[in-house]
Amino acid sequence: MTSSPPVLEVKGLRTEFHMGRSRLCAVNDVSFSIGRGEVMGLVGESGSGKSVTGYSIMGLVDPPGHIVDGTIRLHGKDLRGLPERQMNAIRGDRVSIIFQDPMTALHPTLRIGQQMIDAIRAHRSVSRSEAWRRSRDMLGRVGIPSPGERLSAYPHQLSGGMRQRVCIAIALLNDPDLIIADEPTTGLDVTIQAQILAEMQALVAARGTALIWVTHDLAVVANIADSVAVMYAGSIVERGPTDVVLRRPSSPYTVGLLNSVPSRNQGASRLSQIPGTYTPAVSEEAVGCRFAPRCPRADDACTVFPALTAAATGAPGHEVRCHHPYAAREGRLSHV
Repeated sequence: MTSSPPVLEVKGLRTEFHMGRSRLCAVNDVSFSIGRGEVMGLVGESGSGKSVTGYSIMGLVDPPGHIVDGTIRLHGKDLRGLPERQMNAIRGDRVSIIFQDPMTALHPTLRIGQQMIDAIRAHRSVSRSEAWRRSRDMLGRVGIPSPGERLSAYPHQLSGGMRQRVCIAIALLNDPDLIIADEPTTGLDVTIQAQILAEMQALVAARGTALIWVTHDLAVVANIADSVAVMYAGSIVERGPTDVVLRRPSSPYTVGLLNSVPSRNQGASRLSQIPGTYTPAVSEEAVGCRFAPRCPRADDACTVFPALTAAATGAPGHEVRCHHPYAAREGRLSHV
């Protein structure tokens, strides 16, 4: 997706959860790359494998989960198989994560300042006063008023939007190369959400940080992401430049997602929906295209698991995992 050397390159990632004698595949053959200053949206329904992909990159998949295949390269260095001590040195320093719920991400009995100072001094040899100054300045950069006073507050004394800004500030403290944001604006007021999105875009652009924005909200992706990867049942079914994927989708699943989004151009017509029931985990016995049971274009060819191939749009980097993708004109959506 980028001509410069990628900050992160993921190839053939497969993460399984071993439950007794059965194995459930949460992430299957996921590949993508992201460059400096680039924002990639990772979208899909709940249970599609978005968060597990992020946790796999961070090395935060706990048993019974296991990464069983693939490579995760940060500036060319494979993170898979690194000793935990080395991964701890990378987490919160070169790679940071913003969790969905700030109340569980922040320690409830420690002041904001203490948590931020600890995050700095775990990776930098600086004095406590210098760490306090950096923490105060970062709170100011993410739009928190009176940042010096907020450092003395406990998480429960701040609003949801303020707590999420604190989590973003902590993620940015050590100037990471990559940030994984796991639906950090879910449940927030739309005004606060818009402010946080604008702040993240400005900070990423200013620092050249690569950002993976995990979400189910296509409107957020349209506003913040340079590229997008659409996931279903653990696999990427379509990826490419955001404007191309959202306006000329090739995967029947992407088309279904976009058609189910309310639009001012639809008037009072009934919302479209994807038929069938979504299966969040795929057993080891599953074969063929995961979306086939719900797909209007499925036939006998779909009993074979499809590979990612170039989409009919011809746009650079636009790929689709489908035996019967929409042609360039078929997938065009007028209301997006």
